[in-house]
Amino acid sequence: FVRRSSSRREMLPAEYARPAADAGSARRCFVDRAAGPRYTRRMIKKVHHVGVVVRDMEQAMRFYRDLLGLPVHKMEVLHDQGVKAALLTLGDSEIELLEPVVADTGVARYLERKGEGLHHVCFEVDDVERDLAGLKMRGTEMIDQQTRIGLAGRICFLHPNAMDGALVELCQPLDGEPAHAATSMPGEPA
Repeated sequence: FVRRSSSRREMLPAEYARPAADAGSARRCFVDRAAGPRYTRRMIKKVHHVGVVVRDMEQAMRFYRDLLGLPVHKMEVLHDQGVKAALLTLGDSEIELLEPVVADTGVARYLERKGEGLHHVCFEVDDVERDLAGLKMRGTEMIDQQTRIGLAGRICFLHPNAMDGALVELCQPLDGEPAHAATSMPGEPA
């Protein structure tokens, strides 16, 4: 039995509830803030992409697209993030190449500090707004306090402190966006 008047407990939406003996109690989950909620709904659907920082997009394309044969799904300059970004399809996942085009951005600082290479892993979720709210409620340190539009859809980033030093992105592809549809093949212009 859970007392609703307890100042250390609160209700979560039904999708976070643990199965219970009676159907009525399975509709909600009470959370002890000290222990945190117990989730039964799997948040992550799959690895959507792995982000790689590069100094020169064209040189990187010669390797990933031309040599490895990965088709380009999408490429554009994201002015608000100061990067040129490309998604290349790899089976059910993708590789995102990121080239800084503005000097004083997170990706540019990362490139100067650590050089080219692995930057982040992105997990696809069903509802990034709901998952961001749930993570914040549990006290997870976030870079983004609200979602935004990125190359992979609606996105948000968890702070590396929350994930043992790994930068993690959550994404929810936008409605109507074909999943991993190649827009160019090796040898064809992007």
